[in-house]
Amino acid sequence: MNAPRKKSVTAPDLRRQTRDALEFETILAFYGQFAQTRVGRERVMALDLMPAVEQAAFYAQLDQWFRLLAQRDPLRFPTIPDRTFFARKAEVQPFDGEELRILARILQFFLDLGDDDQMAFALNALLVVEEDPEGLNLELKRLKKRLGSLFDKDGDWREDISPLYKKLIHKFRGTDGQLQATMQQALQRFGDILSEPIIFERNHRQVLAVKLDFRGKVRGILQDYSASGRTVFIEPEASVGLQNALAQIAAEIEEELWRIRVEISREILAIPQLSAAICPLLAMMDMFQALSLAGKNFDARPITPNHERDLFLLNARHPFLDQQFAKARQKHFSLDEPDENQMIAFTLRLDADTRGLIISGANTGGKTVTLKTTGLMAWMANSGLPVPVEEGSEIPFYDIIFADIGDHQSLSHNLSTYASHLVNMRQILERPSRTGLVLLDELGSGTDPNEGNALAQAMLEVIMERGEHLLATTHQQILCTLALTHPAMENGSMVFDPRQLKPTYRFTQGVPGRSHALEIASGAGLPDVVLQRAKTLIDEDQVDVQAAIRQLQAQHRELEKQKKKVRKDELRLHRRIQESRAEGDKLQKMQDEYREKERKRVTKAVEQAERKLRQMLSDVGSAKQARKGFAKFSAVKNELMEPLTTEKLPAVQVETSELTPDKWSVGDKVWLKTWRMEGMIQSIDRKKVRINCNGKLMTVSLGDLLHMKQEKAAEAPRITNHLETAEDHTLSMEVKMLGFRVDDALIELDLVIDRSLQKQMPMVRVIHGHGTGALKNAIREHLRKHEARSMFEVVVDLENDGYTELRFDY
Repeated sequence: MNAPRKKSVTAPDLRRQTRDALEFETILAFYGQFAQTRVGRERVMALDLMPAVEQAAFYAQLDQWFRLLAQRDPLRFPTIPDRTFFARKAEVQPFDGEELRILARILQFFLDLGDDDQMAFALNALLVVEEDPEGLNLELKRLKKRLGSLFDKDGDWREDISPLYKKLIHKFRGTDGQLQATMQQALQRFGDILSEPIIFERNHRQVLAVKLDFRGKVRGILQDYSASGRTVFIEPEASVGLQNALAQIAAEIEEELWRIRVEISREILAIPQLSAAICPLLAMMDMFQALSLAGKNFDARPITPNHERDLFLLNARHPFLDQQFAKARQKHFSLDEPDENQMIAFTLRLDADTRGLIISGANTGGKTVTLKTTGLMAWMANSGLPVPVEEGSEIPFYDIIFADIGDHQSLSHNLSTYASHLVNMRQILERPSRTGLVLLDELGSGTDPNEGNALAQAMLEVIMERGEHLLATTHQQILCTLALTHPAMENGSMVFDPRQLKPTYRFTQGVPGRSHALEIASGAGLPDVVLQRAKTLIDEDQVDVQAAIRQLQAQHRELEKQKKKVRKDELRLHRRIQESRAEGDKLQKMQDEYREKERKRVTKAVEQAERKLRQMLSDVGSAKQARKGFAKFSAVKNELMEPLTTEKLPAVQVETSELTPDKWSVGDKVWLKTWRMEGMIQSIDRKKVRINCNGKLMTVSLGDLLHMKQEKAAEAPRITNHLETAEDHTLSMEVKMLGFRVDDALIELDLVIDRSLQKQMPMVRVIHGHGTGALKNAIREHLRKHEARSMFEVVVDLENDGYTELRFDY
């Protein structure tokens, strides 16, 4: 008998085997739960390893969706049809009412997106492929309007969709009304011989339920018998003609609706972009939104694969063990309540120099979980899924990910477990890739230890020469020794608690681990005689290796302690810096509040003192003494107020004219250092300047101003005070207040009077014009009640009532 012919496993089988081992299909289902439409969910489920050229555009879209959903609520997608929905001929299978309503909602949703500025990035794909987007937009709007005219607010066909349809509907209602009246009459006429006094329907005809013994009493057409046989359903003779007419009208209505449906279906199918671009685009948008919502719920983030060969997983979590995925697992696996699976996240790093990692440690310690999680994170990132890792993680572009995990014994292929591993390894080694990820579980097991270890070491060395990334779990110390000496490899291990004889499920990179077989056996209760004999049988070289491993582990623990101490010091320092900043901000706020409170208090006190002083000075007989009193009070007031209105603020770069104050002119632009704003000179004397800042008038000292470089000759100001300067005090001052608001005019007038008294001006002419008379009357009333009224005379020229003069008496 001939031996069965051996069948080889091809590369695609290994790829599918890897995908199944990583259970990627289930992970897709977790993410697909957030899609709102069937086609969107199918898009998620179709994701797989992408070529490098597709990844950049995909992740650019995904990043924008993440940012979008951080600012607004998710979109509510309508039902999105697939391509088969449009695969029809209008004359043979026109769209029915429900399908037309679906298309109307699709068009409304799509056109609304076009008016949403935030969604422009998502519609760019359509704009790129469409030659005439504006023309398409107009065509879609026309079709949407057409579809909207077919149905009323309840979703029923509108009566006015065509003149014939409207006529038939009215005719149907009239005939139906006659039929109902006829049937009601029959109910009343034959009420005593009916099983029930209601109208039934049999064979799409309205009938009466007549007792069997009285069926001869009702003339008409027998339509049916009851299940018991005691009742017959008879269509009354008087209703037969009406029901025949009603059936004829209904058929004509259906025929007219068919014509309308064919017509509108032709219009829909004449726009191929609906099926070829718009619906696929909306399905893609639903997919991107689903991935973004899943990322938010799972605390996962998009990791764009890099080409620098840097793999850095920071606190990676497997979806089957992470609490963030508990609800998704409950829904997918139809659990009564969420499971309580928990995973200790791990951090792992590979790059262009350190490309291989040998993971060792005790059984059930988490080696395979670490291996699978790493492979799954890489597969997810290269397929476009947000990855459950922390910010700062990096994943390279892998054109292929191969995993040899578990028992692949195959009777159908006549392969033992070890032979199956070898077939997989052959496929991995035959592939000439330098950008792949290889995952090998329990390497070197399943055959003679010496030969198996030698073969395993040789395969690792070849894979390292090819430049691929490699993760392998093992119990073989010789492979851990290889990782210690190979320049491109490193050890990693799962931490074991020797005191409690339990695994901690924590991964550490940089040191190998031990199997702890004897310790675990002791904890399991094996006799001491067996354990002691086992210790004596361990090879002496093996003992030396284990001793070296224990030493490395002790050194690593000490290094971890030092790292934690440094990290703790960093956190403590950072916390102190933050606390100092917070205290500084708090102190600054208190100072600002105190300064504002003090400013208000002093301002209020100064105002009260000013009112009292003015009242007192108004009673002084000597005008000279009054002027001196006012001048002295103004100086004291400015001295008190100026520190309260001046804050130490950052310097502002202002281009100055470098002119001395004696060369400044009315209308020049100046910079107010106190208020950090620009103003225009309204009037100026030797120490004080009147400034207009955005319509607000204020008097400031020369030292608080920077004279700005003037771009053009300044235009005449709106209000000009012409004070004849220098030592000549015999000239007059003219104040123009045309167009001034009353409140601003009165403030300006007080300042003019103060300066006139200080300068000993003989006269001030206030030009206010006629206008409505409000400004003129307010100025004259204010002058009549002024505190310094005794020091000047108000003179009005009745022939020229557009100004008022103040003549001072010194």
